[in-house]
Amino acid sequence: MDFYEGLSELLLSQLSLKSALVDGKKRPYITFEPIQDNEKGIALLDAPSTPNLRYLDRSKSYDWMVQVMVKNKNQHHAMLDSHAIYELCDNLPKLVTETGEIITVSSKNKSFELIHSKGYTLPRMIDKTDTNAYIYSFLLKFELYIK
Repeated sequence: MDFYEGLSELLLSQLSLKSALVDGKKRPYITFEPIQDNEKGIALLDAPSTPNLRYLDRSKSYDWMVQVMVKNKNQHHAMLDSHAIYELCDNLPKLVTETGEIITVSSKNKSFELIHSKGYTLPRMIDKTDTNAYIYSFLLKFELYIK
């Protein structure tokens, strides 16, 4: 399932995230493991989740929990990025009435469909590291139909 990749792609295409790491080609990216960089980074991490519904064809609907960690030496950037991610992901999919575009997390291999999402906990600063980087954390809940 390519859910985390789809979520990362959505965040990077819709938001200008100052806390995202950049690769050798100066492209921003989001990691799927704890942040190792001392200065900044954004991580999408697994959180305990539960099956929601089971269907006769053996497909399932899951309440998929994602812990988002945002780290930056600039506390203002860490806070703004956290709130921007939270706001974007609260109540997906969204219809942009001006363009008719639907903002959602998409699967390239058709392994899931996003039914709904919401912010589960608000972004809060949870730590200041030895290198003076601020870490914000929050939970997002995605209802996914898994085929």
